[in-house]
Amino acid sequence: MYVFLRSLRFLSLIAFTAAFISCNDDETKEEVYAVSGNISTANQAIAGVTISIDDLQNLTTTTDGNGDFKIDNVPSGNHTLKMKKEFSSPQGNSFSEKNYDLSVDKDTDLLDLTLPNPVFLSITDTSDSSISLIWDASVDPDFREYKLYRHTTPGLDETTGELVFVSTTNSITSYVDEDLFANSAYYYRVYVMDDKGKLGGSNLATEKTENVAFIRNGSFEINSTEFWDFYGCPYNEIELDTSMGYNSDNSMQITKVSIEGPCPLYMRQIDQIAPGTITAGQKVELSFYYISEDGPAEFWLRIHDNITGFNLISNGESLAQTSTGTWTYYTKEFYVSSEYDNDNVNPKHLDLSLSTVSVVGAKISIDEIRLVGI
Repeated sequence: MYVFLRSLRFLSLIAFTAAFISCNDDETKEEVYAVSGNISTANQAIAGVTISIDDLQNLTTTTDGNGDFKIDNVPSGNHTLKMKKEFSSPQGNSFSEKNYDLSVDKDTDLLDLTLPNPVFLSITDTSDSSISLIWDASVDPDFREYKLYRHTTPGLDETTGELVFVSTTNSITSYVDEDLFANSAYYYRVYVMDDKGKLGGSNLATEKTENVAFIRNGSFEINSTEFWDFYGCPYNEIELDTSMGYNSDNSMQITKVSIEGPCPLYMRQIDQIAPGTITAGQKVELSFYYISEDGPAEFWLRIHDNITGFNLISNGESLAQTSTGTWTYYTKEFYVSSEYDNDNVNPKHLDLSLSTVSVVGAKISIDEIRLVGI
């Protein structure tokens, strides 16, 4: 009998201990809830938005075709809900994102969550020293500013790029980036910011600046005396021909009116070369259209410092005879003298000399003259 009573007391103690442990587990068990919601962009339900709570993989999902989502087993307490989506377009990929503070103490349904509209960046114009950009306006109510970054490689973000423009007005969505190097590629991305960080980032836009054009009014469409001075051989006559041009109304015509040995005529431009646009060893390309019906003509290109007379370029050659009335294209590459001192030489004078055949009445016409750095 004594043994039986001791056994009964022991079993009762075990049962009491188990009940105490079970009760204690219930008290410490974490409360979890479901968080659901609907997301739209520009008043349209949006699918494929990544939703995460506190960046936890087990609390991450995506919206369905109706913009709906649900995440189970969210612990009670304060959290950060993050939304992000990548958008594609012909310009490239853009992304939008937004964070919300979230307090969970019951099953929570978040209606009317808004993902910022995507912003796409485009390049609208280029020159030899500038690139013009435009992007979509952000309509997010938490908009704070646009930040435009530039880089010389595709690896462009906020850390690698150079910040070139900031706008705190959401309607100011364009910028002209100036003082760029000619014939150079540049990459751009604009970020949309709120007080907490990024609302999104645009696609990567890239363009190459144009070659430096060292000759102005090479098509002679503007009054020739505004850009060109003519001097040299008195046995040549030069006139603006308004009756024909290559793809334009005008051209320049030189006529041999008398003969007195070799006698080129110079077409000169002064103060048309911007400082710093020609460098030692640089390659440039001269091109033009011409008509020389009476036989082969000749040309000579010279760029020199107006004070010392130092020649950066001095070279030329013959131009083949052309058929009657037929514009012929000519191009030739030159190299700037490697002895050119970029700091101490001012290449102000550009001379292009032309010589017709040494026959009285011989003519040469020239149009669309271009000299570019390449």
